[in-house]
Amino acid sequence: VASELVGTDGALTVTAANTILNQYAVLSANVAAGATSLSVSNIADLTSPTLGAIAAGDLVLISQAQGATIDQTDTATYGSVTALNGAGRYEIVSVVGVQGNTLTVDSSCGGLQFGYQAAGNTQVVRIPQFTTLTVNAGASIVAPAWDGQRGGIVAIHALTSINLNGAVDVSGRGFRG
Repeated sequence: VASELVGTDGALTVTAANTILNQYAVLSANVAAGATSLSVSNIADLTSPTLGAIAAGDLVLISQAQGATIDQTDTATYGSVTALNGAGRYEIVSVVGVQGNTLTVDSSCGGLQFGYQAAGNTQVVRIPQFTTLTVNAGASIVAPAWDGQRGGIVAIHALTSINLNGAVDVSGRGFRG
């Protein structure tokens, strides 16, 4: 049984362009598959100006951007990926507790599905949980540009509906722009 509080953040209508709804923190230590807790550099980075501090029942996306090994030989295969090492992995988990800079996640499904490396520029993204989401014409949801450690991702959960008259746009803001 997941512990998220689906719809807990109520209904939202986005009326302005370039609205950021997510918060982003940097994973501060490696975590193994099956782990039930993870640490971020600064828990305050996951505090929402409208939703408050991250707490039990919130959802987070864990996403590792880098870490792949490439062929570095002076041959035609230079640059070919030889091992992903977790690069590109992501998953959504429910938070069941917060202590300092550590998030405890729902263990009912065995903890984290994957391991994540801090050196792989892994970020933790807080996902708002709306009942409904409306993006008015001329309005947009965006992410801050990837800064080498975090940003570049929009992740939203809506219980019943999303009415998209505006845009969700991360063009040029993701990993490597």
